[in-house]
Amino acid sequence: MRSIFITGALVGAAFAIGSSAFAADDWDLNHREQWLQERVDRGLQDGSLGAAEAKHVRQDLEDIHEEQVRLQDANDGELRESDSDRLEMRLDHVA
Repeated sequence: MRSIFITGALVGAAFAIGSSAFAADDWDLNHREQWLQERVDRGLQDGSLGAAEAKHVRQDLEDIHEEQVRLQDANDGELRESDSDRLEMRLDHVA
């Protein structure tokens, strides 16, 4: 029970940091997507995340990544700031 409380506190602290922690250049969309994938993997391993929920989150992340690639392809490999902001908001929602 104590480990669940500690895990919850750590996750809560990560959420409290919010998207501002990801605004730095080194936290680009791909890095955030990877970090969220790793969180899902850890959640499955420690039992804090069920298989159905993990599948749903992974599908959301895949959809976001596919949209990112599509938008970049439409803009000569670049992602417009408005598109990046929208994708960041979607990642915030998944997180």
